[in-house]
Amino acid sequence: MITEDLPDPEIALWKAYPAARPVNLSGSPIRATVIARLLLGALDDLPGQTPGLRLSGARITGRLDLSYAEVRHPLILTDCDFEEAPVLTGSRTGLAARLGSHAQLDDLLILRGQGYHGYVVASLVEADESDRPL
Repeated sequence: MITEDLPDPEIALWKAYPAARPVNLSGSPIRATVIARLLLGALDDLPGQTPGLRLSGARITGRLDLSYAEVRHPLILTDCDFEEAPVLTGSRTGLAARLGSHAQLDDLLILRGQGYHGYVVASLVEADESDRPL
């Protein structure tokens, strides 16, 4: 992906990622595919920097699909709204946090028969009775 093809909010995220600088986009749309590409290694790590995605206030368009991916860097989404539920089936992350962000979770936080070490933090999660595991 060439940054000349990106709208300004996505360029800001692209430039901030290598040093994990926070980006506040106050309702601006960010394509889920751009987030996925960053998390899956579209950019080389900078010497002396730890990359990461620290995004707040964005409207994430499309489906964030990280199925079976190993995400090595932090993903911190604060007060973001998702158009579609993220797909994290079989993925592995070091840190993924959705602080005040809104997405339909489906089975996202149901951990079945898997070795799991670490924390699951969910706040402001809304689900109806049909979404709850038995």
